Amino acid sequence: MSVINLKFNDKYIPWLEQGIKTCTTRRSSKGKEGDAFYVNGSHYFIYQICKTKFYLALNDFEKEGFSSVQEFYDAIKKIYPDITLDDEVFMHFFIRREI
Repeated sequence: MSVINLKFNDKYIPWLEQGIKTCTTRRSSKGKEGDAFYVNGSHYFIYQICKTKFYLALNDFEKEGFSSVQEFYDAIKKIYPDITLDDEVFMHFFIRREI
């Protein structure tokens, strides 16, 4: 296990703290299964990383903290304007852990 630096937009930090956001989708892998990261002093543990197509990742919009596929799609397009539905992405699933 390594402690990694995984950054989040300030808008999404309350979602992590409330347990609404339990996944983050990135264009590259940001760690390995078993790695940990900290946000505002809280410890999170990555239990799964899935490499998939963006169009398939959209199905997990609720784990990302969004209320609809469109809302998740729009948020990703703001971060990665050139992403296409067929692009590969890495979904990092995590849980909050007290240590």
